[in-house]
Amino acid sequence: MTNSTSSTRQVPRGPEAMFCPFQQSTTTVKETLDKKGKIVEREVTENKKPMSETCHLCPMWAMVRGADPQTGADIDRWDCAIALTPQMTMQAALNVRQVQAATESFRNEMVKGQAQLLMQNERQYQISKPADGVDQVDDLKLLEN
Repeated sequence: MTNSTSSTRQVPRGPEAMFCPFQQSTTTVKETLDKKGKIVEREVTENKKPMSETCHLCPMWAMVRGADPQTGADIDRWDCAIALTPQMTMQAALNVRQVQAATESFRNEMVKGQAQLLMQNERQYQISKPADGVDQVDDLKLLEN
């Protein structure tokens, strides 16, 4: 039994005017030597493939959706994962800063709550000193309010 509808992923092609740095088809080197055997002229040609021919087949060609960390504008486009690395790094750094701020805020609230609890305990209990002037704690007395 065969399935008549095959699941194919529709992936757009890359830009026509740019070349993929990973897809180099050929590199040709031509050297011209003089009578002493020294290189007089060297010609190097690289035939890189356009992104429009290679990106839709590449596993690093990915769909990106989200917000630009610098401008806040919505992003919904296909792009090379290698080209997106700086932008994703900025987004990760922004998320780390947000989590750090939330953690610091939580810490400040906890310190504030502990200070209030200590002040409340100090109001409820009083440390009494003996009448003879010795600096030692005798007992704790509950204040009646």
